[in-house]
Amino acid sequence: MTSLPSGVEAGMARDETVGWRARPRSPDAERYAAQARDAGRLLIRQVDAILPELAGRRAETDAVGCLSQTSVDALRGSGIMRALTPRQWGGMEVDPVSFYEAVIRIASACPSSGWVGGILNVHSWQVALMDPAFQAEFWRDSPDACASSAYAPTGAVQRAPGGFLLSGRWHFSSGVDVSDWAIVGAVIPDGEGGKPEFRSFAVAKADLAVDDASWDVAGMKGTGSKSLVMQNAFVPEHRTHRVIDEYADTNPGYTVNDRPLYRFGRMGIFWTTIACVAVGAATGGLNAFLDDTRVRVNRLGTGTPVAENPFLQLRLANGLLRVEGVRQRLGLTWNAIYDRCCQGEPPSRLQRVRARFEAADANAASFEGFAEVYANAGGSAAAMRNPLQLFFRDLMTMRNHGTAAREQLATVYMQALLGQEPPPFDQSVMHTLLYHG
Repeated sequence: MTSLPSGVEAGMARDETVGWRARPRSPDAERYAAQARDAGRLLIRQVDAILPELAGRRAETDAVGCLSQTSVDALRGSGIMRALTPRQWGGMEVDPVSFYEAVIRIASACPSSGWVGGILNVHSWQVALMDPAFQAEFWRDSPDACASSAYAPTGAVQRAPGGFLLSGRWHFSSGVDVSDWAIVGAVIPDGEGGKPEFRSFAVAKADLAVDDASWDVAGMKGTGSKSLVMQNAFVPEHRTHRVIDEYADTNPGYTVNDRPLYRFGRMGIFWTTIACVAVGAATGGLNAFLDDTRVRVNRLGTGTPVAENPFLQLRLANGLLRVEGVRQRLGLTWNAIYDRCCQGEPPSRLQRVRARFEAADANAASFEGFAEVYANAGGSAAAMRNPLQLFFRDLMTMRNHGTAAREQLATVYMQALLGQEPPPFDQSVMHTLLYHG
């Protein structure tokens, strides 16, 4: 079993698993883990086969502002769109580290493809936690069914017979153009006990409108993260997901998906997936920089190879080391989390908040590592035909995503490591992001 660093191990000795129910050890743990990792190796091989194709359409994807059907078909053919789908619905159910590695590789070829392929899979993972009746609807036609999301509760919800009515606008719904559903967040004013209650609501694509004009950005353009508009869209009760069920480990989907892959918090896998897109984009950008530097010469009269510049060499060494370092660290942390789940133990509070801090740090380090070498890329890097400016714009955009909150997560991580109690659970979005694992 993979170990975490000694300081973290010491913290785990006093760590509790508040909000989680311990489960008996599975006698099939080793067999399950082996099957998942075999499936993961297959996924990575199939992903590697489509990377040249995705890289070749990178500029087109950026210009159009969404993935082409050809790119979507390639992603589906690789298996990435069913990587986290439960096996009984035709999914691969790979281990998380293999999934993250696949996302990194896709993003190294095309960051927008990595974002859409990764994030839509996390939504499928959430569907596996929801009511089995909704799972049957969601995967009825294909294990590659997918949903976009807009979790910020910017729209309104009211009760209706058998369910709820949603109205308003929800923003930044990545991959909505290629999705069959959208999962949006909203706060029910009169929830359990008369208090506000935060839920996710799965809305059929036919019951919403997509505002194409809402997506006009400088980076990650190919994600097509457009706004959703609804007017009294009906969502039956079984298509909703209560955040309290995630926090208390009482997800209704456990009746059919009580397996290790589905036993760690949604925020952890969501944050880490986005971090892996940043790591992949930085990796692709650094490789493009290396290719360019091998042939570029100084045009200020000397004609000397740019590769001989010692200051450039130092920046490049630092950038490569930082990006590769966070990539390896994410794998170590998630191997430990997954091994623990396979042995029937829930991830500890410390593991969960550490994973989210590392994800935020990886996002920031990826931008910083590439930005440092981009300063030596030369004037030609600004040309729209040059992939370096595209990687830079994408990384800059991801650095401003809410999951890159390195400073806030550092505080939460240190509170756990120092044995300080987290604040009591509440339904606020900020509490969910920072403390719900």
